[in-house]
Amino acid sequence: MGTDWQLIRRVLNDTITACEAIEQLAPDVCAGEYEARSEYQDDVNVADFLGRLWQYPEGSQRDIIRIRWALGRDQKHIPEIGRALINTAVACAETIGLEGDALGREWPDLEPHCGSAGRSVESQLLGIPAIQNGWMLNGIRRALEEARSDG
Repeated sequence: MGTDWQLIRRVLNDTITACEAIEQLAPDVCAGEYEARSEYQDDVNVADFLGRLWQYPEGSQRDIIRIRWALGRDQKHIPEIGRALINTAVACAETIGLEGDALGREWPDLEPHCGSAGRSVESQLLGIPAIQNGWMLNGIRRALEEARSDG
């Protein structure tokens, strides 16, 4: 059974689009803009929307777990490719608010977890897909080809 990568891509792209649009609005909840009310719903303000921005997908995750169970397709743990997706998103989330020189600034004293990823935020992020699509993918592909040719 294949994964619906188009759906995942769409959800991630739509989330990115929403986050980009919200960042452009630059809501400052510390300056009282949390009191700005939505015309869409009288009892919801900016802070409510910002909270729901992450709470909604968290709730969806829980519901999907329940639905998988009802389908008899529950998982003991999130599969490795799912964890790659989560951790890539989390790494990207850590860059929110960084801009310009902060992204490319090298930290010579940093001992990176993966040395080939570099010593800047930008090189760390660019290193994720480079390593995943290069060394890891090639290694997995090679190992599977060898295993399957032996069988």
